[in-house]
Amino acid sequence: MAEEQSVITAMRRLAVLESYPIKTPEDLIEWYNLRRWVLKHPDLLSQYREQHYFSCREEITKVQPPPEKPASVFYKIWKFLFPKKLDNH
Repeated sequence: MAEEQSVITAMRRLAVLESYPIKTPEDLIEWYNLRRWVLKHPDLLSQYREQHYFSCREEITKVQPPPEKPASVFYKIWKFLFPKKLDNH
């Protein structure tokens, strides 16, 4: 039971490390070791993909034109390529 709990904890830690930018060398080493450990065992890999952690996360993608900052290079290119789309909002 304790070993199963440590496996669940390690896989959750790997999921957390993979979902945020790695900021310290210790986190990078931990991520590398956990990732290598999961990839070595096919049953762990499938268990990793089916974690409750991933089913709870929700990604919201909103498609919209770039902000109207005249100094923005992206805005100038967008306005040059699609002038009517920006004028119609």
